[in-house]
Amino acid sequence: MKKIVGAAVAVSLVVVIGMVAGVTAMFFQFTPGASSSAESSNPACTAGSAPALTVEADALPSIAGYTPEQLSAAAQIMKAGSELGLPERAQLIGLMTAMQESTLQNLSGGDRDSVGLFQQRPSQGWGTVEQLRDPSYAATAFFRGVDTSRSGHISGLVDIEGWESMSLTQAASAVQLPAEQYEGEYAKHESEARKLMSELAGVPVGQASGSLTDTNLGCSAPVNVAVGDLPTQEQLTQDSANVACPEGTTDLGAATGGYQGKRIPIRLCSITGTVCTGSDCRDGELGGIARGEVVVNSLVAPHLMKWLEAVRADGYNPQFSSSFRSWETQASFSGGNVARVGYSNHQMGAAIDISGLPGGYNRHNCAGFAADGSCKSNSLPWSSYHKHGVENGALFHDEEFWHLEWVITRAHERDVPFISAA
Repeated sequence: MKKIVGAAVAVSLVVVIGMVAGVTAMFFQFTPGASSSAESSNPACTAGSAPALTVEADALPSIAGYTPEQLSAAAQIMKAGSELGLPERAQLIGLMTAMQESTLQNLSGGDRDSVGLFQQRPSQGWGTVEQLRDPSYAATAFFRGVDTSRSGHISGLVDIEGWESMSLTQAASAVQLPAEQYEGEYAKHESEARKLMSELAGVPVGQASGSLTDTNLGCSAPVNVAVGDLPTQEQLTQDSANVACPEGTTDLGAATGGYQGKRIPIRLCSITGTVCTGSDCRDGELGGIARGEVVVNSLVAPHLMKWLEAVRADGYNPQFSSSFRSWETQASFSGGNVARVGYSNHQMGAAIDISGLPGGYNRHNCAGFAADGSCKSNSLPWSSYHKHGVENGALFHDEEFWHLEWVITRAHERDVPFISAA
């Protein structure tokens, strides 16, 4: 399969910079009771997987950023899914895949003998060149697979066991079998694919995407944060599951955060090259997919990465003892340092615990306080961590010198709006 990364930027396909979503979710076993939007009237927000959206391929609207060829291709992918009796989620996976493989262009060539919207290869038995240049055939082959006399059945989406509960990008990769470094590329098209689907079907975005996860994500509006900007404290406590993980991280999918006792949908990013040794960082957490790295939400990830780059430039390479915690993990902890369930910024994926600083790791064991109220440790590393934390939207807890957080404990009392980058 051809992987068009640079070309996808050249073609004006993704019009929402920085808001493309990542993988919507396996929705790990720790997500029961995820919040839904009380304001939403979309029945899909409380139902199971929604049926396919209907699109009139012969009467397509004009949509900014897309050529008529691209709109026709998208409509034919959606129509193929509908005609096969597949749900809306399958249509989304198909559209995301074609966005990545061909930028919704019916290409005459590609990597080796790849052709068409899905860059399927005649030599592997997907069909003839003529067939694969037919968008309807190509989409049907992607969904249903192809029977061949030479190599038997080539698996399509519906042949992949458990595709309905896989993350969107995992399901696409299971069909396309890309090189390992490209397996996560489909995720970046999710948000734009949702929007395109809704516009082609002529329904509100909420109705087009509300049921595309196993719980209720998608029923409330995503946080609108420009690339490079620090989110406000208010935004850090809102649904951010549709905010993509940045490059240099592994997208672990959507999860349930917790703030002020409420369940908040967030997206988790594992920060490549970090070492986190706590029980919540290892493979027992997140349904077994934690990597022993720092895991934070997608709003925080780019700012933590900038912080990490800065402190490393100062000569320090911190390790960590805790990052994101699920509700179950938070409930399993006990002791004087631990917040009650739903009230820890670790549960929002917005706090990290730094190991190796001098001093006893007990609350109120501060060596004084910074002007912003941060609990201090008397060490040069802490000074670097604090300085660059302030630059990148984070402060230390006011009772714990090791706990760096982006959703700031008592933010209003500490005068920390973080409306824009420092």
